[in-house]
Amino acid sequence: MTAFALALSTAIPASATAFTIPAGSTTSCKKNVSPVKDWWPNSGASQADANIRVLDMAVLNGKIWLIAQNGAQTTDASFSVKIVNGTTFKYERDANLTNVTGGDYGVLKHIRRMGSDIVAINAPSSRYGALKVYKWSSETGKPTVLLNSVLNTQLGNSSAYNPGRAFGVYGTTTNGKIYVLSLDKKSVFVFTIKNGTATAKPTVLTLSATADGDIGYIEPVSDTEFWLVTNGTYGVKYTISGTTATAGDKLTNVGIGAPNGIGQRHFTFKGQKLALCMNMCKDATNLASSDATWTQPKLTLVNYTNGVGSKQKNIIEGTPTVLSTHNQGLSGNAQTGCDYEIITADKHLILYGLDSDGGIVRVEYDETSKKPAIVANFKAEAKWDGAEQKVTLSWDAAAKATSYSVLYYTDDEKKAVEVYNGSKTTCTLDLAIGGGKKHHYKVKGVNADGESEKSSYASTYDAGFGNIVLSALIEPDDATSTAKLEWNAPANGTLKDYTIVKSIKKTAAGSTTSTTKDEDYATVAAGTTKYEYPNFSALSSVTEGGVTYSVATALYVRANMEQTVTTQKDEKTNVAKSNTVTPVAAKAPKFTSVVTYTGRRTAALSWEVESATNLKYYELYRDGIRILENTNAGSYIDTDLPDGTYTYQVIAFWEQNGTKYTTRSTTVSATIKYSSDVSTYILDTVYDYPIMTKEEWTAAGQPAEAVVAQGWFANAKTHVGAWGAPGDVYRQAQFYNGKWYIAQLTARTELSSGGNYIPNNYSDLPSGTTSDKYKNDWKGHIYSIGADEATIRTIGTAGTRENDTYGLENQSIAVDEGGMFWHRVTNGGALNSTNVFYRPVKYLKGNILLSYGGQDFYGWEKSIDDPTTTANEGAVQQYYRTHYMSAGGNAAKGTGYVLLAMNKTPITYKVDLNTGGGSMKAITQFSAPYKDIKVVDKNGVEKDSDPMGSTENYSYPVAGRNAFIHTVRGIGTWYVDANTAKYTLMYSNSADVTQSGGVTFTYNNELFVLHPSSIRSNSPGNFVIDMVQRKAGETAATVVPSKDNLIPTVANKLDEITAFKAGNSNASWYGAEYSAADECVYIYQYVPGVRFAKYRLYIREQYPDVPPTLDITTGYNEDKTDITRFDSKITWQRPGTAHDYGLSENADITVDHYEVALKDKTGNTIQAWKDVKDVTKADHVFTLEYNKTAGGEYNLDSEKYTVEIVPIYKRKNGTIIRGASNFAVDNNDYPAAIGEVKAYIYNGTGSAAGMYRVDLDFDRALTAQSPEPVSYFLVEVSTDGGATFNTLSNFNLLKQGEDYHHYPVNVTNGQVPGQYKFGTTNVGDSPTEKGYALREHANHATDHLCVLYYYSNVDPSNFKYRVTAVYASTNARIRKTASNNAENIIGGTSGIGDATGYSLSAYPVPATTEVTVTSPEAIRDIRIFSASGAEVIRVAGEDGYTQSVDVSTLAPGMYMLVVNEQTPIRIVKK
Repeated sequence: MTAFALALSTAIPASATAFTIPAGSTTSCKKNVSPVKDWWPNSGASQADANIRVLDMAVLNGKIWLIAQNGAQTTDASFSVKIVNGTTFKYERDANLTNVTGGDYGVLKHIRRMGSDIVAINAPSSRYGALKVYKWSSETGKPTVLLNSVLNTQLGNSSAYNPGRAFGVYGTTTNGKIYVLSLDKKSVFVFTIKNGTATAKPTVLTLSATADGDIGYIEPVSDTEFWLVTNGTYGVKYTISGTTATAGDKLTNVGIGAPNGIGQRHFTFKGQKLALCMNMCKDATNLASSDATWTQPKLTLVNYTNGVGSKQKNIIEGTPTVLSTHNQGLSGNAQTGCDYEIITADKHLILYGLDSDGGIVRVEYDETSKKPAIVANFKAEAKWDGAEQKVTLSWDAAAKATSYSVLYYTDDEKKAVEVYNGSKTTCTLDLAIGGGKKHHYKVKGVNADGESEKSSYASTYDAGFGNIVLSALIEPDDATSTAKLEWNAPANGTLKDYTIVKSIKKTAAGSTTSTTKDEDYATVAAGTTKYEYPNFSALSSVTEGGVTYSVATALYVRANMEQTVTTQKDEKTNVAKSNTVTPVAAKAPKFTSVVTYTGRRTAALSWEVESATNLKYYELYRDGIRILENTNAGSYIDTDLPDGTYTYQVIAFWEQNGTKYTTRSTTVSATIKYSSDVSTYILDTVYDYPIMTKEEWTAAGQPAEAVVAQGWFANAKTHVGAWGAPGDVYRQAQFYNGKWYIAQLTARTELSSGGNYIPNNYSDLPSGTTSDKYKNDWKGHIYSIGADEATIRTIGTAGTRENDTYGLENQSIAVDEGGMFWHRVTNGGALNSTNVFYRPVKYLKGNILLSYGGQDFYGWEKSIDDPTTTANEGAVQQYYRTHYMSAGGNAAKGTGYVLLAMNKTPITYKVDLNTGGGSMKAITQFSAPYKDIKVVDKNGVEKDSDPMGSTENYSYPVAGRNAFIHTVRGIGTWYVDANTAKYTLMYSNSADVTQSGGVTFTYNNELFVLHPSSIRSNSPGNFVIDMVQRKAGETAATVVPSKDNLIPTVANKLDEITAFKAGNSNASWYGAEYSAADECVYIYQYVPGVRFAKYRLYIREQYPDVPPTLDITTGYNEDKTDITRFDSKITWQRPGTAHDYGLSENADITVDHYEVALKDKTGNTIQAWKDVKDVTKADHVFTLEYNKTAGGEYNLDSEKYTVEIVPIYKRKNGTIIRGASNFAVDNNDYPAAIGEVKAYIYNGTGSAAGMYRVDLDFDRALTAQSPEPVSYFLVEVSTDGGATFNTLSNFNLLKQGEDYHHYPVNVTNGQVPGQYKFGTTNVGDSPTEKGYALREHANHATDHLCVLYYYSNVDPSNFKYRVTAVYASTNARIRKTASNNAENIIGGTSGIGDATGYSLSAYPVPATTEVTVTSPEAIRDIRIFSASGAEVIRVAGEDGYTQSVDVSTLAPGMYMLVVNEQTPIRIVKK
């Protein structure tokens, strides 16, 4: 035997057969769905309630025994044992609980199958309580006590003998063992059963490895081996030797998921070693994820025959069933359960899993059955299809099924109708809407040997009409208080009109209760989505019956629809309601400035709201097209604008108490006129790497373009304090000479007890550790890391530790122009105060003592009671604290200094340093003139700003000058001349002073200032670069930036918002380096906990744009008889003629390719061409066309579309540069119209009395009204005076012409073809196909040409008729309709012949599949005879005058047709 064969034979038993359980073998039922809800505590209506759950399960003889808890665990009556059917999950009975008492933590906790019996254990709170195990030998019998042991009595008075809540059994109740884990998780108590009696005194097994938890499953697999699983472990195998149990094999996350969840059973089947696991998971589609979570329990069967770890494998195919997604750990529900039953050895196996707060799952593997498996994952989704609805049903393929039968259940859910039979695993069916009930379906698998059991229900309500989002604005200066309402049309259904509704809430004076009443205010036509409500008042008062009421008025829009649908509340409705809004002026955003600059293609926009409370984000629109989304910036620079005038509007999105609404600014305009003698600039992104935890990175598919928090950077996204933010540990960084220098507050990764953050005092020590932990292991450092694309991604595993520190002190970092750095030092030594980080900096690195006015900064703290007193532990928190530092000059040359901006004051200190930077030479105090900036309080009173609300202030140097920029957050930013102490205001707009950070640099002989721009302190990294405009005689080295000369030049565009709270990360950090090789400035960015990024700033004129054209046109079918789509065509030519850009061999810059994007009005890209190669011909015209998705769906509509083109340039050195972008906008539309409609109504006399004929005449619209082809005309009738219309499903269409032999065509779908010829003056609309219903019997004095007619035995005089011209019927995105109601004209009475106009006839002749018979008398029967006289067809008449007969089965030849007893007529069958 070869070594390989020998190894294989020892790894797998000779009888072993590997197997998998195919997808589709799973059935399940959630706790709130029948039949499980019928027995689940509180009918499954509770969630995350530790007192209402199902604790554990065991299976015996096809029955599931479950411990149910419905009340406090200390109350015996809270517990019951449910016995349910193991196949259907239906309730059968409660087990008898006579004499089941006692157990502080539950009278029953776990339940197991033990031989042919069921046993369950209680949960005493300590060794003093009785530990009991009960035994049931039948479903109806009383339990007996198998074990009753007080461990304090049996083992002694030691806490080591407190029982835990992990339980297992081995053998039978006659001869077996009971296993219980100790509460301290260090030992297992083993009780031996002999001859049906359990010993009260257990053997104590000492575990070689302490378990992670005391709640779990113990699973003995032999007399000397058992598996132990608790929350936090995947399962550890212990081997017993004497009184010691030694840990061995350990299951891992592979095929299991999270380590949370205790349900685990071990057994062998087909010779395979298997572990049945019910574990939580973060992502049911990724069972390799080991993320700790308390959500989504799911059942897996792990084969570990070949070993554990990477060798173990889940053998249940498909995505596991998940029954709940909420967090169960918060409720203390730390249990799951599972069990199995082998029906036939190695052939038939059933697995069960219990989600204790979700439901039951069942998986069956059966080689003995030839029938299909039960169909799983059956889903139903209702969708609109034009004016009607369909339901799409889908399911997983079931093992052994060759086809499927889908059943629709009627109201009583007992009667079923088959609605699909086929081999596919999906089908789409018509849906009858508005029935007031949920639609229920089941599916079963079918093969030649039979059918599977029916699946669980797939149910759906009717699809809704779609959300209507209403926004309201009262312009701040509008004296009329006109509420301008705007909303979107419902996405589905046929709209009648809108109603503006007032919701009026009245509250009596002194009362806490109120009444609300809705009143219809106005009706708005279907084509309008705007309304102006004058003199709106949200609050008022009224006196009625001597009682004064306060009245609050809100508004909503009700869309009135033609269709009726059933909602998820089982309610019928034919309306769709918007959100309710209270129009107010204060909440509308308003533009604070809209500035353009002579010759520049730039518009600088700033906006704000009076209060940002409840504000979520903004969107910015240019000419109705969204150009900025999900932003918390308060300004934007719109660049690369072609000449023209543009309108802008900002929309603010709010959320308050779960209600979402929007407000809109008024529109503003900006006019652009470009001049080539003015330099403009482009900001291009080189890289933008999000900072991700390993878990986030794995969940995102391990993207290459990301920075992973690992190594020394592992806590990069860890919060510090409960209200902290990602990035707290690395809150400041400084850029110098191609590197980031990053201050690491602490190396600690251990979280607080019970929290997901590092404690605020940082030194909160775990039990059993000493202060050396934070002095050594946890101390922070200064790290440096290269900022290039490749190196920055290695942060954590790479990077240089620049220093060692005394403790947790590296909150801030300052680097000067020579690369020397400083950071804070706490008291010159180890950390000695838990709140030291809320206090000032006492020393700089090198133990430079900071003092001013004869005392250190601690002496300048303010007392809570007396601001003039010196420091104490009751000082105003954070006063004079310095969060961030910066440095300028060159300390190595004697010009270095450090800037310290103080918290809650307008003060910055400039600390000049002696040569070498090791000691202080001088210290100067600077104070910002904050009182110059006024604020208006909530009462409208103007007052001085207050710096006591300003923390995390920052000052940074202006390179090459003895000057710096000082930001007092929330108030202002100033340029400070350090020689004269003169302050010059730069920014006071809230968006410009909310965050700290910034950098200055010189480029193209201009001075630039980069600063953050955000309405929120936790911005993801929005910033603006302003150019300082020079006057005559000023240079980049002398010009002083001020609010009057700062020209916004470019801004980065981040279409994202952050969800975390502001915490402490209220700054972002920047560096700037000029590259001579690339003739540009590279901008580097670090946003704590969010991103590292690099940008390129360069002169626009070096890399010009290409102006595109965009044409959106109407597309038709091949014969142009129907609109099918809109087409787009994009064209452009190469860049301008000032540079050849690759036309010559010696060009230093070439066009490499073009990037083209077609975007919709929301700014979403619907088609992108990433690499359109350049063609080096000066006159070449590039052309791109687009009209449908990759899936073949036409997806252009009448909204505005934008094409954006960016030429991508390549320099000689290989650097790729994104050129200036340009855009074009276009849209297409067409009018829908229809001509006049008339209905002529006749009634019969004599033998035709009670019969009526309706002739309907109408015309298509004239070309001047709509030149486009119509798909079809829909004919509808209303029998209730116009309240509801239904399709006229059976009428005769007059089709004059040779092809139709002047006979009408029977129409059953209510549609007149769009190409019907009406005889109008339109080209191609003649000769008319209209005719007379009576044809040769027509009385031209009373009859009229018409398009169609039909007969009725109900008087239609009061009916309403409507004809709708439907355009582009095959394309819902551009489909349009135009309707007209008919004018009813009573045509009078006539005899039977005149009433019908028919002689006996049949058409067409010859016939192929059917003939239509017309008769002068009501048709009672139709017979057809062969040439030999044999009757071959007989059909019953329908008492009408026209009827069709199926002749498809007749052989070709001549036949005679007889109606009633009239003279036969001849027909011919092809």
